[in-house]
Amino acid sequence: MSSKGRIVCFGICSLMLITLAIPPALGQTTDDRQPNPENATMYLWGDSALANGDCINHFSSDDSSEFGFGEYDDTENIDFTCALDEPLIDEMFLNPNGTINLRIGFLIQSSENSGGDELKISLKRDSEILAQKEFIFPTFSDEQVSWQIPISENMSYWPKDSIPQLQIEFNKPGPTNLECLDPNKALARCEPKFRIYYSDNTEGLDVEGVFPILDPSDPAAINPNDLNADQDIASMSVGSSSVSALMFAPWLIAVVFIVGFITLRKDEFQLQMILEDNTAAKGTAESTSDGKTLVDSYRARVLTLCALYVAQGIPWGFITVTFVTYLAVKGVAAGELAFLLTLGTLPWSLKFLWGPVIDRIQYRKMGRRRPWILIAQTGMIVVLSSMLLIPNPASDLTLIASMFLVYNIFTSLQDVSTDALAVDVLKPHELEKVNSYMFTAKSVGGMIGGAGLGTIIGFVGIKGAILLQIPILVIIMMVPLFMTERPGEKLFPWSEDNDDETVDEEEDNRSIKEIFSNVKKFGTAAEFSLA
Repeated sequence: MSSKGRIVCFGICSLMLITLAIPPALGQTTDDRQPNPENATMYLWGDSALANGDCINHFSSDDSSEFGFGEYDDTENIDFTCALDEPLIDEMFLNPNGTINLRIGFLIQSSENSGGDELKISLKRDSEILAQKEFIFPTFSDEQVSWQIPISENMSYWPKDSIPQLQIEFNKPGPTNLECLDPNKALARCEPKFRIYYSDNTEGLDVEGVFPILDPSDPAAINPNDLNADQDIASMSVGSSSVSALMFAPWLIAVVFIVGFITLRKDEFQLQMILEDNTAAKGTAESTSDGKTLVDSYRARVLTLCALYVAQGIPWGFITVTFVTYLAVKGVAAGELAFLLTLGTLPWSLKFLWGPVIDRIQYRKMGRRRPWILIAQTGMIVVLSSMLLIPNPASDLTLIASMFLVYNIFTSLQDVSTDALAVDVLKPHELEKVNSYMFTAKSVGGMIGGAGLGTIIGFVGIKGAILLQIPILVIIMMVPLFMTERPGEKLFPWSEDNDDETVDEEEDNRSIKEIFSNVKKFGTAAEFSLA
């Protein structure tokens, strides 16, 4: 094998191995705001104005709030949640014979005689109510609530990525004029008010919850979703259930095997043509770029186009396979998953509309297609990064579906722009062969995103799997970022203009008929649908 062949083989294999080697280390991250047997006390924190702010909880006392409380200037239709600020990094096991000791402070200034609903506190895991209780106490005074919650069967196990939260509800009208004649209420200006105290309050109220957390190695630490010990070995934890790793691992192994096999037999599979410039190609004109642009270098054309298709394949495989499987295991209904996939595939059904747009709107100083590709890749990375901001993806399907739609708009834009770039820079005799390389590159990316990330999601969780894709996409984005289409073009908008730059005016003034004629020319390629 030539040195160039070894470099390509090493690069491809290294990229795939990175997805396997990094996750276990990420999965071992510790956080003093997360619960564990040595850090079992939950504290409440938040903003002073709850109508426009948030209430959160975490397991670190090292925090503060503005005034030590959060409040509403009303007592009707109060309904808010104090959720763990980040989903559980690891599974949490509670002693099935233990008790959660919850203590919270309140100040409620409402009517005592006009009906309504008393204070109701619910302990929830995501959207599931595990325990609930109503409390009645005097108004217009600071009151301490104490609640001992016995551990029931359905609350002894908390899966990774779940969110412990307290829901607070209250609904009563404000004090009446007659009640305001009470001197104590008059001193408080008899205003309606609902206040919850945080853990750093100065009124001397205890605000905390102590959980009976077990070490995972404790015999009583049992995952009720595991049917037997053998399933623990053969499965990966996704949400609150298990999905067999055997669903994903063989495909990842197959990708590594196929890449290695083809690389070792590069002459038989004509891979050598990718590693060398096709200087003898028909129609190649002299250039002053030293073969550094796409129109001059066959190797640059193939590697750029294949890299772009890998960039499409990884997130596509992750979203349509791994992420959908994760949501299904988390209990998302089949109808909601169908809606999710419908929005995700809609931009691909309409991607032909991008053709006239990218042909008519161009910034030729940076290339005919390259600016659109960079816009699309940037959008993909931004949307994927935004998914990290969703605390629990399985609980907000509307938001996730919207992000699916926007993400695939950018992905379809890259697909069309890449196809158009291929039509522009590839020689006629290269189209069929390079199209097969591009299709294979997208398949490999899809397997990495689906089988690869599906295999490791048990180590890093859903957010870890999303996070791993971002640097990979950024690295792939460097290929078109530092590669120009033609001699004389600028790398960046702020780069100096090249006086030798030449623009093909005939190409810039193509008619609609000429634009769509390229569709017919490239119609035999299954992956090319643009002109």
